[in-house]
Amino acid sequence: GCSFLDILYILKDSKKGVEECVEQSFEGKAYELNDNKLLRNEMEIQKKRQIVVYPSIFINEFPYRGNLQGDYIFDAVCDAYITPPTSCSPLQSQQNAEVDYLQITLWTLGFLIIFFVVVYYIYRRQIRRELTKEM
Repeated sequence: GCSFLDILYILKDSKKGVEECVEQSFEGKAYELNDNKLLRNEMEIQKKRQIVVYPSIFINEFPYRGNLQGDYIFDAVCDAYITPPTSCSPLQSQQNAEVDYLQITLWTLGFLIIFFVVVYYIYRRQIRRELTKEM
């Protein structure tokens, strides 16, 4: 396996060792589709001990309290480095390039509110003109 101490030892010698450790923990090459043996064993131990508290992942001795999908955990591990390894850069730059849908939704909503306020103001003004013409 690749415990925390194993990873510390590997990092002193080579970053390739970390990659090998990760590759060996999965049952296949596609991380998104295959099971991770280490995480599965950890979850089985938690079930046997009736531990239902999350998180079960610790990064630098701090509990990880986020989504348990691989990409999010990978980001958290990369963020824990003072100087992240090069293997962190491509994934993080992809995620930084992703669109923040909440922000787009809020901007769109704000624009629509302003638009309707302006339309309402123009409509009221037009109605007032018509009423003054009739009198």
